[in-house]
Amino acid sequence: MGSISEAEQILAAGYVLGDLSESEITQFESALVTNPKLQAEVATLQLAFDKLPQGLSRINPPPGLKAKVLESFAVESIID
Repeated sequence: MGSISEAEQILAAGYVLGDLSESEITQFESALVTNPKLQAEVATLQLAFDKLPQGLSRINPPPGLKAKVLESFAVESIID
């Protein structure tokens, strides 16, 4: 068996990032059960994704950002 296709790589990335639709998830998980190379790809992507925050610098948000975010949610809930 060869390596996984580009389409499978894209689906694996979407699966790890949570970007797939319900039907895509169902189809992908069916393929995942029987394809060890696909399983390895998902494991590799998940490991990289899990380590991503460790490579980022922590920054403090600008003053007042929390109040602006909370205010925008309050306005949206009034409109809805």
